[in-house]
Amino acid sequence: MTAFIAQHPTATITRAQTTYLELQTEEGSYRIKFKEKAEAKLKPGHGGALACFTQHPLLLVHNEETATVYLHSKPKDPQALREEIQQAITALYQGWRDWRSHFFGWRYAGAEHLLVRNLTEGSGMLLERAPASVAQVVLAACEKYGAATTVFGSAAPDPTVPAVFCLLCLGSSYVIAKGFEVAAM
Repeated sequence: MTAFIAQHPTATITRAQTTYLELQTEEGSYRIKFKEKAEAKLKPGHGGALACFTQHPLLLVHNEETATVYLHSKPKDPQALREEIQQAITALYQGWRDWRSHFFGWRYAGAEHLLVRNLTEGSGMLLERAPASVAQVVLAACEKYGAATTVFGSAAPDPTVPAVFCLLCLGSSYVIAKGFEVAAM
């Protein structure tokens, strides 16, 4: 992918399917097949700079171990803790994902309300299957506000574990897969 991007730094999506996308570059048309696609946000007509990453905020969900975190004591200031959790997760994802994406099974509707209730009551789930990096910042915030937690899974990112998934970006469009195969059309 690196060599392709070096030769074709910009492109426009002409077709997006489940298993591949088609691009138009200055030099011609290409099909990129996905190997075990995990996630995509592709829209024909969108274009921009091509880039490929093995480390990126979008990849945390796919390349890190996960943790589920439960709260079992009241924090000193539930509202301040909620705000710190929001700020920490937002900073981690750098605008690529909604900060509420790991509360209560990816259901954004009502997730923030449930979080506030659990923080106020000092009991309940805080995160469900969140990447270790997300769990780590939430646990640090809870500790700062004196809230006791229980963690199931891994809350410590392991930098020695190789990335399984990579991210192909085309402007604001992207696809996450285990690999890509490029062919001229």
